[in-house]
Amino acid sequence: MIRLKRVYAPPEITDGRRFLVDRLWPRGIKKEALRLDGWLKDAARQGDITLVYAARDERHNNAIVIKACLEAYLHSAKAETRRSIE
Repeated sequence: MIRLKRVYAPPEITDGRRFLVDRLWPRGIKKEALRLDGWLKDAARQGDITLVYAARDERHNNAIVIKACLEAYLHSAKAETRRSIE
């Protein structure tokens, strides 16, 4: 599962691994206070993750696009795995 959350919302245990998707560090947040995991090549394959973003617009931001791309990639990877098994 891939979730989206504003950077200013508190981290939760249910977030899984958290990845900041913005190019710039969010204003007013200390690096120590923002619980993040580093970006790994196969991050979307290792359980639940949360894409953290600073944009005020919760309907239009880069996290939504990245989430859609990751979900499409995971969907196509699963389909490819099924085809190779058959």
